[in-house]
Amino acid sequence: MKAISLMRRCLEAISLVLFFNALPGCIRSEAPNAEADILKIELKGVELLRPAVLTNNTVTLYLPSWEEASNLAPTFELTPGATIEPASGVARDFTKPQTYTVTSEDKQWTKEYRVSVVQKQPMSFSFEHARMHVHDGKEYFHIFYEVDKEGEPTMDWTSGNLGFSIANSNAPANKYPTFQTEDGYKGKAACLVTQDTGVAGKMFGMPIAGGNLFIGKLDTDNLIGSPLKSTKFGTPIVEEPAYLEGYYRYTPGPVVTDKKGKKISGAVDTFDIYAIVFDTSNGTEYLDGTNALDHEDLVLVARVEDKQPDGEWHRFNIPFVSHQGKTIDPAKLKEGKYNYSIVFTSSINAAKFEGAVGSTLTVDEVKIFTKEEESDK
Repeated sequence: MKAISLMRRCLEAISLVLFFNALPGCIRSEAPNAEADILKIELKGVELLRPAVLTNNTVTLYLPSWEEASNLAPTFELTPGATIEPASGVARDFTKPQTYTVTSEDKQWTKEYRVSVVQKQPMSFSFEHARMHVHDGKEYFHIFYEVDKEGEPTMDWTSGNLGFSIANSNAPANKYPTFQTEDGYKGKAACLVTQDTGVAGKMFGMPIAGGNLFIGKLDTDNLIGSPLKSTKFGTPIVEEPAYLEGYYRYTPGPVVTDKKGKKISGAVDTFDIYAIVFDTSNGTEYLDGTNALDHEDLVLVARVEDKQPDGEWHRFNIPFVSHQGKTIDPAKLKEGKYNYSIVFTSSINAAKFEGAVGSTLTVDEVKIFTKEEESDK
């Protein structure tokens, strides 16, 4: 029995090694002296609304509205021996995104970063724009982003597609849980589909992957051990929201299964759409899949409750309601002390690996209306 137990542990260890080696992009370790990453960014003399948000190839700086963005000189901390062009500390005009190229110490690797400044978050989301996640010249999945009136990117949406790519790296973009579809309510739209993760997913107790899309970032350190905590919701908001509006259509998959892949008799899958606002003044930078709807710093919630699973387009118009009697403090709002997020998922319990393969949620033309817009009517 001891030999069998030891063999099982060895197999599990080997599986984990293979798992991590399969991760594309920022998760996979590079060879020594071959890293070309931005580790940290600072703006001397400028107090950001929140620490800079870094992804595999983007950096977002959340600047107060009263700061001037046309002449900023960021300084960068890079992986050891790496260099950056333009040089750290050189002033540039950040009224539009700027591009930086990091070169590894051995000069064999380069990585291009888009560094952008956000002073006012977009509140309208059309899902008309998507680019491919690319690593080592290979295209993987869609990344949704929003643009301003000049067509410049203003924000990226986040999904769990990176996790799905671990076991399904050869899948085409439209076979991932979250992808862009041409048949939206108006133009293109975001399509979220609960997918089977295959043999590798089942081996790790993750038989399905729900389509999801949210404002925030993905914590790759928790993708395996605590997937609910890997979804980090939140970005600064400086206007008080009044209600969440948009369009959806939904068709549930035929069979709901549990984490072990067993059918749950009589169960019918459903989706989730909600927006949250929370207070960051206590140090809560993000909420996640474990606490987004009941955290002590949660202030406002707008959640779709009337769900129509008929595959037709439906409009939702949901007011933000107080969580436990809390209200927005205007002074804190002006100082950027609140964060918000919008969250979509094709299977409401997909984060627990419960849902129906084939459940499909399509969302389009989503907008947050503010209290100021309401008062102007």
